Amino acid sequence: MKNIKITILFGIVLLTSCVSKKSLSETFYSNTKKVGVIFDIEPANVHKEHKGGLVDISITNRKKFSESLETVNNRIDLESIIKKFYLETLKSKNKPSKSLNFNFYNLKRFKKPNGTKKKYR
Repeated sequence: MKNIKITILFGIVLLTSCVSKKSLSETFYSNTKKVGVIFDIEPANVHKEHKGGLVDISITNRKKFSESLETVNNRIDLESIIKKFYLETLKSKNKPSKSLNFNFYNLKRFKKPNGTKKKYR
């Protein structure tokens, strides 16, 4: 009985998504307000999707992809291609948009307030 419950729970987890999807409002594209789009694009790279132990790290050779990825990064301007795609998609739907330059890495770290509590009225 316990195995059946675990199997059902495992099946539900596999078939459902943990991410909640929220659709755009119906008036999003007809609204004439301009939308600012922030892009944070990294160069093509090899990423490992699962947790591996030391044996897995020693067996997997990521260096074999480095030369190919360097060639791709030098020949293809991924940033401009991605920006162009999204901005043209919004433009084709008559939605005014603008690409914003925002540096995520220069943000100041949040500081905890003093021990005194602030009261708001």
